[in-house]
Parts: sequence; structure tokens; C-alpha cells
Amino acid sequence: MIVREERFPVLPASEPGAFCSERDLSRKIARERRKVEEGRGLPPAEGFRPGMYLLRREVRELARLAGLTELENGTLERLLAGEPPHRIARDRGCSREAVRRVIERIRRKLLRASRRYPWSGLWEVYLEETRRG
Repeated sequence: MIVREERFPVLPASEPGAFCSERDLSRKIARERRKVEEGRGLPPAEGFRPGMYLLRREVRELARLAGLTELENGTLERLLAGEPPHRIARDRGCSREAVRRVIERIRRKLLRASRRYPWSGLWEVYLEETRRG
């Protein structure tokens, strides 16, 4: 008996949730944060925000699928924790340009992984569905 593995469906870059650039990801995170602060989003329940949890989970899963290096993974975790790139550069003792190049590599790898990831954009769908009221 031959069992064939099916590949994840390939998602086009224009699909919601596909990471086009670092700026797009930052914009999505900021938009979600603003909506929560304005009271239009999900209120934090004892500090837990499901939308952000799903986003972080998706990014970490994409990072695992993308095969990030230790340096890239550390940089991504610090970015997810809210640290700006210039602080990461200062702490590592390197230039901002070096950190920018690492972030660009992360972005490219996450974009490739998001095309294979079947639940890409799930966090956005969750937030939209729960806001319907």
C-alpha cells in the first residue's frame, strides 16, 4: 500500500495573513493594538489577548517551518516581544544595518513558509469574527 503525503495548499502572497514585509506585519500588529485600546477590539482578559496569541503562534509556527537560524529566531522573538531593531543592534554590538538584513532574511523566509502554511491569517479571521458581535 502506497500512502502519498499531500502538500499544504500554496497561498498567494496577496492572501490575508501572508507576510509581505516587515512594515506590513508591524502595521497589522499596531492596528490590532489600536483597536483594543479604542475599545473596538477584544478587551484583554487578565492580560491575555487571543488575537495577539494567535498571531504570535502563527509567526512562531511559520518560523519553525521556515527553518530560521538561532540568530534569526532570537531576533524574531525579541521583535515579537516589542523591542525595536536599534535596541537589538545595540545589545548585540552590531550595526542597525546588520539587524535590518537579518530582519529582511526573516521576512523572506516567513513569506515562503506562509505560502505553504494552511492556517495563514487565522488570527485575522478570529478577530474579525469575534468583533461582529
